[in-house]
Order: sequence, then structure tokens, then C-alpha cells
Amino acid sequence: MPSGIYTRTEEHRETLRKNLLQARAKRFGGQQLELVEEAPAVDGRERKHSKFVELANKRTSNVLYSMDILQKCFDKSLYVYSEDEVNKIVDAIMDKLAQIQAASQRGTSRDSFEL
Repeated sequence: MPSGIYTRTEEHRETLRKNLLQARAKRFGGQQLELVEEAPAVDGRERKHSKFVELANKRTSNVLYSMDILQKCFDKSLYVYSEDEVNKIVDAIMDKLAQIQAASQRGTSRDSFEL
């Protein structure tokens, strides 16, 4: 593939990615995760890092949005719940955060939550 076409495609993709991140930041009340990109890596490693940044930004925005929705469940004028239920939810979230940190050192795993 000629490099001129590839360059324009990559530039276009980067512009779309930035526009999407800006739109999500507005949608999620200004919260936005923009990972710091290091100096370009070599070949496939650079593509993998770029994909990681793209997915991590999207998925983190989605998590923050979901947490905002979850927070609405704690409106005492609309719902009744016990402290024990709140603690179970918070503990599950904290456990998952610990798993995410551990996964950054090794592989990944999936769990489900049920109240």
C-alpha cells in the first residue's frame, strides 16, 4: 500500500478518535481519560499500543458513565436499601479494581456480580 494513502487514513483515524473522545468528555460531564502516549514503539508494538489507548479510553469512559448511573440508585427519595447492600456493591467494585490492577501485571479474568 502506498505510504501516502496509509498516512491519510491514519491521520483521519486519529482525528475521528480525538473527536470521539471530546464528544464523550462532554457527554460524561467532562470526565475523560487520555492516556499519555510514549515515544513511538517499533512496528506491531506501536499498533498494539495505539489500539490499547483507543480501547482503554473508550472502556474507561463507559465504566465512569456506568458508575454515574449506579450512583443514581442511592437516591433515598426513590429507593430503599440497607447499608449492607451498599457495602456489598462497594466491596464488589473495589475487588474488581484490585483485579484490574493485578491483571495489568499478568492476564485478565471475568467475574459477575449479584446482589
